[in-house]
Amino acid sequence: MRRAAARLPACLPLPCRYETAAGFFLLAGCVRDAVGVLAKECADPQLALFVARLVEGTQQQQQQQQQGRVAAQLLQQVRSACAVWVVA
Repeated sequence: MRRAAARLPACLPLPCRYETAAGFFLLAGCVRDAVGVLAKECADPQLALFVARLVEGTQQQQQQQQQGRVAAQLLQQVRSACAVWVVA
């Protein structure tokens, strides 16, 4: 599905379809391409910056949640191994 979404923007007709192309690039996970299209082809650097910051914030949030889950799993494993001196 990501490959199809990445190829689709090239097939779109040129007039006024750059926003749609950027959306398909985002669906494909090609953030750099989406931001580039918005900044250059749409001549809207504010929208490009907004999209970049939005994606960056979402990725940081997911990373923090994942780190929290890993820490919780490790703590649970240590407690189940009766290594109280490690937990304290």
